[in-house]
Amino acid sequence: MIGFCGASCEVELANYILKNAVKVQKITIDTRLPTTPKLRTMGEHFKAWDREENRNRARELQEKVPPWIEFVCI
Repeated sequence: MIGFCGASCEVELANYILKNAVKVQKITIDTRLPTTPKLRTMGEHFKAWDREENRNRARELQEKVPPWIEFVCI
């Protein structure tokens, strides 16, 4: 998962994959900003990219990863 920021939809997707993918051997969560953020329309909320906060959210997922799946957080 590239550009992981810990949004509830990302966490939900990761949990779904971990529960339902039969042959998953490794999951990599990349918390780096994937590209330059696009400009948003006026008034739309924009949260600064906080990589350390995103990494902490990714590490919370690690507790749910079965021991036979390698977990990597970048």
